[in-house]
Amino acid sequence: MPSRAPALAQILADPNIPTDTDSAFSALFTLWGFDYAQFTGATGCERAAQAGLRCLFESGTWSNLRQLNRPAIIELVDDAGFRHHLLVYS
Repeated sequence: MPSRAPALAQILADPNIPTDTDSAFSALFTLWGFDYAQFTGATGCERAAQAGLRCLFESGTWSNLRQLNRPAIIELVDDAGFRHHLLVYS
């Protein structure tokens, strides 16, 4: 019998899976071929601007993300109210 995939709450609670904003931006920069650490700025969006990228802040659905057809950092809020930032891409 195949094992069940862990629930999202289990993944978000796993200390070995980084869900902080800087980790999400670092992964996004790597995907685009940049080194997040080489740029300066108070936010990931400030660093993105230095790399010739820009941030777009929207609320939407998975369908909206598919239409954009770009990697995205999404924010999830767990049952305890903690915010998690994750990179999604296909």
